Amino acid sequence: MNNHQGGRFMDGFILGLLVGGIAVFLFGTEKGKKVLKVLKEEGVFDFEEERVAKILPNVKKKAEEISEKAKKKIEETLEEVSEFDDLNEEASNGHSSQKSPVRRFFKRK
Repeated sequence: MNNHQGGRFMDGFILGLLVGGIAVFLFGTEKGKKVLKVLKEEGVFDFEEERVAKILPNVKKKAEEISEKAKKKIEETLEEVSEFDDLNEEASNGHSSQKSPVRRFFKRK
């Protein structure tokens, strides 16, 4: 099992949240549109909103694909855990999983 997959997923997820949040702020709010206008006037951003509007559906599609892959991976992991629980239950040879009463050295009052 490769333990590095989770870290990369989280890195991408956080980066996606940041980029998405910035995009929503700049294109979805009045204050963001004002900031974008000032940045354009200053020459910081030299792009057209039409090009960005063409890119956003592709980003949404890619995010949905990643979401589907994540859902499948979660389902696979849940199945593995369920199989492990079944094997663990069989290995117990019918012994109950209840714990024996705990004997306390100091008794509570």
